Amino acid sequence: MKYTLKTFILGCLATLMFSVNSADAQFLSYHLGVTGGVHNSNISIKDMPYNSKMNTGFGLAQEFRFSPFFSIQNNIMYQTLGGQSAYKDSFSTPDREYIREFNYDETYNYATADLLFRLNIPFGDDPIVPYDKPYKKGFGINFFAGPQVGLLMGYSKSGSMNEMSRFSQDKDTIYYVRRNASAAEDEDDELFVNPLDVSIIAGLGFQFVIDEKNTIGLDLRYQRSLLTIDYGYWNSIEYTLVESKPAFILTPIDVFHTSIGAQFSYRRRLFGRLY
Repeated sequence: MKYTLKTFILGCLATLMFSVNSADAQFLSYHLGVTGGVHNSNISIKDMPYNSKMNTGFGLAQEFRFSPFFSIQNNIMYQTLGGQSAYKDSFSTPDREYIREFNYDETYNYATADLLFRLNIPFGDDPIVPYDKPYKKGFGINFFAGPQVGLLMGYSKSGSMNEMSRFSQDKDTIYYVRRNASAAEDEDDELFVNPLDVSIIAGLGFQFVIDEKNTIGLDLRYQRSLLTIDYGYWNSIEYTLVESKPAFILTPIDVFHTSIGAQFSYRRRLFGRLY
């Protein structure tokens, strides 16, 4: 994990330095700043309802403007995602019935890098769009979409699972057995977490030109994973016999992150001409 993080950071820094050195030659203008925000994230699993939870993200933002109407933005961030489970399931064997109740809070921490393509729409008298004649105050909206790649930096799980089993050894007596398992007992859960998250991002942005150099922005973002984030979930448990011995057959299902949030940014024009 340390080597992976080191490689990720060095790759991001190399990309940033190359971008800065070549911005004046390749783009109309280059802008660098900071970004951060909050998002309401959840875990999407078939037949397993999760409750959403508030998470945060922060990092660096850079934008390459090719024209007053088109730009590419790259955010390098530390981001948290996750959800809270609150559901029940049940399954049966030939001699026993199981009922389980799950109450877990799961958090996934990622180092992420996205690549967002923006279509800018100007508003103003001139008209003025973000970074177009930035010595005059202006306002613009934009639509954006693009991919994001995240490397898992950490995973945590808290809460418990309550299980009740019911069985009978004779036709007149029914026995109940209760068991409580805390999240700390599931030490192997992190082994099933996918270390790579690939997501798609789309949304609507608002940008405000402050002066010749500075711009602030607000993005309303939707994010969804394209790859399963956790291989430790199953949607059915089938009891069968294998070589005359009882066994369970577990059917894995896909698990995805989803989130809706607001992200603020401040960017300063470092290179490029005013157009």
